[in-house]
Amino acid sequence: MIPPPPEPTLPEELLLLAPDPRRGRPYCRSRFLEYAMAGAALAELSLQGWITEERGRALAALVSAADQSRFVAADRTRRGGG
Repeated sequence: MIPPPPEPTLPEELLLLAPDPRRGRPYCRSRFLEYAMAGAALAELSLQGWITEERGRALAALVSAADQSRFVAADRTRRGGG
């Protein structure tokens, strides 16, 4: 049985929603989209527990070696590397 596809990340969802289907270009200026993508990437990392915020600065979260190896394995699976 084929496993279901993984849920898209926030940056992936934003990238899917950005283009105008008739023109094939983003609805907004590319600079705005760059900022939105950066924010979506930071939000995704925060949701997954890889970064935290302290006094307005992003900090790498402390992750155990076991959690890190699980993340690497999940990322490989997500990318189709088994």
